[in-house]
Amino acid sequence: MKEEDWKLKFLGDNWKFLPEKEWKEKRDYDKLLYNIRWKNGKIERLKKEISDEKVLLRDLKKLRTKDFKRLVKHHKKFSPWFSYSLNFGGKYVEYKSGNYAETNGNNQWELNLRVGGKRKYIYIGTISLVSLHLDLLENKTSDYYLTPKGKRYSKSEESEGYYQRMKPNYDEEQRKVIKSKLEFYLNEPIKNLMIDFINKDGNLNSFHKKKIKGLDILFELFKSTSHYTPPLQLKPKKKGKRLGKLIFGKGSW
Repeated sequence: MKEEDWKLKFLGDNWKFLPEKEWKEKRDYDKLLYNIRWKNGKIERLKKEISDEKVLLRDLKKLRTKDFKRLVKHHKKFSPWFSYSLNFGGKYVEYKSGNYAETNGNNQWELNLRVGGKRKYIYIGTISLVSLHLDLLENKTSDYYLTPKGKRYSKSEESEGYYQRMKPNYDEEQRKVIKSKLEFYLNEPIKNLMIDFINKDGNLNSFHKKKIKGLDILFELFKSTSHYTPPLQLKPKKKGKRLGKLIFGKGSW
């Protein structure tokens, strides 16, 4: 039925002479017709708005495709990939004498970083020093000292913290724990360092040439904590005096 066919037709004011119940029903029916017309009008307006939005959406998608093609090369170029590993295990060493001996190996944490189509090797530190720095960072030990050459060590076995008591070179689960901690603490500072080079130079050439020390990053993070305490300073050992020349001869005994 057409919209106008739903309207009840009448002559003059005949509806007013009907009983009160019937003409109230007629009034309510007229309101219903009005609401239906209003809703239909609103739907048509919304259809028009949706049609206009679809046109804008198509234009935005075209712009997205254009910008994606322009920027994806930067994503591929500057998106870093981190791979942490523990270099451990015994190895044979040949001495100058020609003899061979089995040693404990390097036992050190390393990071291989791939970014911009290039690889960068970052030495983090030995098992003992990395574990010490994690303990310091997480306030699991506070007793450590600084050697005259600036190297940091735990003061004694009694003061060893949670990570220092781990044996990641023997226990795979402990190795995973320390690896996840290195990812958590080192990834973000290294990313920020890359961003600094990109903002300054527009590329990562200088970043690839820069020597980065993982232990230094961990120690700087430790220094920014509320529980940071300066290391104990060890005094350098005094070197003994050389003996003077011994004179042998008559009357020297």
